Amino acid sequence: MGIKHLYQLIEEHAPEAVKKGEIKNQFGRKVAIDAYEYTNSRTTLNPNIV
Repeated sequence: MGIKHLYQLIEEHAPEAVKKGEIKNQFGRKVAIDAYEYTNSRTTLNPNIV
């Protein structure tokens, strides 16, 4: 679950809160990646992926 279009809302109203970069720049740090939307879209397109 989540808030639909939250990223777009934050990017529009607080663009300084969003930083874009390569994941390799986070080496040695603990990070969390929310991949639900990505995996959900892939399994919807190809239900054989588990």
